[in-house]
Amino acid sequence: MPNKRASNTASTFGHIDSASITQVIQAFDVYPRESVPQGWNIPLFVTRLLIFTRNIGLAPGISTTKILSEGPIGDVTRKLLSSGIMARKKPRPETKERTLKEITEQIHIYTSEFENKFESLMMEEKVIGWSDWSRRRAWVEHFQNSGTLVDERFIPEIALISNIGQKDVIKLHRETSRQQVVKALSRQESITDFSDKVSRCFLVAALLRAMYHDNVARGRYQVEHHPIRCSFLHGLNAQPLLFDPPRAALSHIVLHDALIGEKKFENRLDRWVENIKKLREANASGDEKIDLRPKESPELAFEKGLEAAQIVGISSIPRDIDDLVPRSLGVVFGKVFEVVLTPFIGASAAIAGEIVENHAEHLTTRGLQKLYGSHHHLAKLAESPPGRLSFYRRTFPI
Repeated sequence: MPNKRASNTASTFGHIDSASITQVIQAFDVYPRESVPQGWNIPLFVTRLLIFTRNIGLAPGISTTKILSEGPIGDVTRKLLSSGIMARKKPRPETKERTLKEITEQIHIYTSEFENKFESLMMEEKVIGWSDWSRRRAWVEHFQNSGTLVDERFIPEIALISNIGQKDVIKLHRETSRQQVVKALSRQESITDFSDKVSRCFLVAALLRAMYHDNVARGRYQVEHHPIRCSFLHGLNAQPLLFDPPRAALSHIVLHDALIGEKKFENRLDRWVENIKKLREANASGDEKIDLRPKESPELAFEKGLEAAQIVGISSIPRDIDDLVPRSLGVVFGKVFEVVLTPFIGASAAIAGEIVENHAEHLTTRGLQKLYGSHHHLAKLAESPPGRLSFYRRTFPI
């Protein structure tokens, strides 16, 4: 990793969880009809990472994943990849096999612990909402990209954790290997015993993929996980990853512009990707078109965030902080989500930098001033060791 930053953009090297990209799509899909199961912190964090970091790759799948799906998930992923916002990273064959073996051994050694974690997870309201939306809107695309809903390599482990007999999981895997069955499940209005078992197995498979992403990244990359997956990962000490007010404001503005500027779901997604591209280009090495350096006051920092948005042509600019995103999102600029860098086992702990908001309440100008003044000396994300980027809130890990 480079030790010096040539521009306003952090230079990092890591993976971003595809489930987190899907969470952005879900947020745009359900707004304003219903609340988002995981809130708006994930779309905000993903937006920040994609705008202000370089060399972020899509976390590798267990099987060769081709982004062939015909829906919004495939469309957005292809645009992020083709525009260079995200890259594709493929682990070496020996890394993949080592990782799969480690996960299998871990599940069989700590079976009861993983069973308990999974059952607890299944009771969470947020997880139930995420699982239901995934069935209706994501299963078909997942099948089109991966060829399956359940990773065949992990059938014994899925059977153990889901408390479904291995013969039943094998049968379920065989049944859901046909696209027409997956489509029928996604259209079902009521939950059947079969669809419930598929949901359980799909969630376990998603959790095991998180373990795979984590182990592949270990010692080499930084990796960002969807919060639902964090309960199956190693319990490690956390260090704060921070974002300063100009960048935080811009991330909100990008979401605000896509939501307010477009009524159609597909247009919102296109606008979100285009806004990210505009800001990345303006924030490129050697280009000082926009100024996102730390400022002497939060008011000036916020002004610079708005100014940067206007310079790149983002049109739906809020009039003030309270209008930055719609009230119905349950988030305003002052409501902050703390994010952490958790180093992998064996890696030294370090604060990863790029700055920020870290109070979990709506901040007044006075509160923002106090917050801003407490973070003058921040490490750079570019200089941090390999580690796990994740949300740190009292409710996580779930």
